[in-house]
Amino acid sequence: TEGRELYREMVERAQRDHELKIAAEIQHALLPASQYVGKAFEVAATSVPCRAIGGDFFDYYHLPREGFAFVLGDVAGKGPAAALLASLLQGIFTANAYRDGTPAGFVTLANDALVRRAVEARFATAIYATLDRRGRLTYCNAGHNPPFLVSRNGVRRLDWGGMIVGAFEHAVFEEDTQQLWPGDVLVAYSDGVTEARDPSGDEFGEERLLSCVQENCTRSPGEIRDCLLSAVRQFSAGTAQSDD
Repeated sequence: TEGRELYREMVERAQRDHELKIAAEIQHALLPASQYVGKAFEVAATSVPCRAIGGDFFDYYHLPREGFAFVLGDVAGKGPAAALLASLLQGIFTANAYRDGTPAGFVTLANDALVRRAVEARFATAIYATLDRRGRLTYCNAGHNPPFLVSRNGVRRLDWGGMIVGAFEHAVFEEDTQQLWPGDVLVAYSDGVTEARDPSGDEFGEERLLSCVQENCTRSPGEIRDCLLSAVRQFSAGTAQSDD
């Protein structure tokens, strides 16, 4: 009897592992290509979950009249529950991206949808932005880590927007517009980067992130992304990844 019970537990564990593997493949397939070259800009992105599946997501959309939009979100928590909610939010943004609207309006729609479902203790941070053919970036930051805009005029943190998504029924979201110029670098990230820890417990932090970007800002977006990921891995060497 004991042997049968042990065998049954092994079979169930193997089935769960297989299901998680399938879920991870599906979650990865829902993400867009890691690199994209537009008419006057280039995008490089990646997502590195700390478990098989995670609560971070990103997506981007090709809009009419040479427009472009992207969203980056981070659902509270980890594992299957966070991954399900991340997929829900990604679907909400994708379903509305091609409608007439604004970044603040789309974040409001996502907030309303999440509040209606009343998933206990589940919320997310997100930043949604559009870029037009004149180089104007309009964004709404809903409680997310402020992206860095590194330009010839210095460094700006894109922190305008509002509260986290899904926590408050009547939350108000606003947006801001920044003019981008040739050579500008925009870095959007989640707290898995800045809160990565080294063996002594120190966090990678915003200063290291910004320093890494500034040292490599003349390189391609893909190279900047790879340099940043490499810097985080070297900093946290010997420490298990604790966040997406």
